[in-house]
Amino acid sequence: MIIWGGATWHGAKSGQAAGAKLGFTPSSLSAYKPDLISIQNLGRWMQEAVKRNHCHQSMHHLFDAYRAFIRRFNALPYQVVTRLWPQFELDPKYE
Repeated sequence: MIIWGGATWHGAKSGQAAGAKLGFTPSSLSAYKPDLISIQNLGRWMQEAVKRNHCHQSMHHLFDAYRAFIRRFNALPYQVVTRLWPQFELDPKYE
């Protein structure tokens, strides 16, 4: 099976024909679901922690800030999972 996204070339008949010739069964990707794309949420979290409202003195300092974030990230797996885990139900107090 091969998963096609929403890109225009994924719908091209020539691409689908080539995939079928190689034995792939096309399956379309569902609509955008940000709660299931944890890597984007991680990137946003990292940008907030490292760069938001802060100007680093140099690329070296910026690199060190990213490394420090990654060390904190790896040291707190429970917090990482709780922050990045998909939300399947809405909390009535906040929604």
